[in-house]
Amino acid sequence: MTARIYAAPPHISALQRRWDDFLTKIETRFHETLDEAEPALVDMLTDDNNSIVAIQHAWSGIRTQLQQLVSRIDDTWSDSLRRQMMEYLPGDANGDWLIEQERGSTLETRLHDQLDLREIVIMGRVGERLRTEAMASETLTFACKQCRAPLHVTTDLFTAHYETCQYCSTITTYEPSTRIRSVEWFATDALARWRTLDAWHALRQASEAVRAARGPATESLLLAREHAHKAYYRSFLEARIAVNSAHAATFDADLARYERELIALPGR
Repeated sequence: MTARIYAAPPHISALQRRWDDFLTKIETRFHETLDEAEPALVDMLTDDNNSIVAIQHAWSGIRTQLQQLVSRIDDTWSDSLRRQMMEYLPGDANGDWLIEQERGSTLETRLHDQLDLREIVIMGRVGERLRTEAMASETLTFACKQCRAPLHVTTDLFTAHYETCQYCSTITTYEPSTRIRSVEWFATDALARWRTLDAWHALRQASEAVRAARGPATESLLLAREHAHKAYYRSFLEARIAVNSAHAATFDADLARYERELIALPGR
């Protein structure tokens, strides 16, 4: 028996070309915007404490713009193309428009993942530059509270700590400046996320495997996600300590908090 071959009419082919062109334009614009974002954000770095707030506001606007751009994929499909393709394709050719729908969904998911990835990379690079410049420009001496002799910051520039005066033996508290505290607040997590990208990718892949499972996810998939979740947050918290040792004091509590998130994950 000869297999029945469905030949799409010209208007369907035109619809498919329009859909393909639309998806290409969305992806192109998405990457162009991201490629323009990083140098623009870096150019906003100044000695002003407010530059960190300005960078965060600017990135929030860029992220919202890109999320709205990506949402146009589903909006365009749902509002017009799906109905038109279903109208012209016969019942036994529904697979054709389902394939087109899946192309849009796949691109939408990939762009959301890429947005999250580029945010980690861009904020990590911004944080690294902020921290490097702060360490180079910050005054590394302060006055002894007793004899006013200059004391040198010998341990962590970003954390309050005690220094002993070599002249009068008085213990004086070093307090980071407002600018240094702002840099530490922004840069520590940004650098830790950037330095643990491999573990982040592994968690994303394990989570996507659970989401894409047909029917309830298998126990092996759920366990793989659980292991990836724990491995990522342990790596992230250890990377935070490497940036600022003060976070070692809260490591156990922070890890327990992240592990409690497992209870709320889909499938559990």
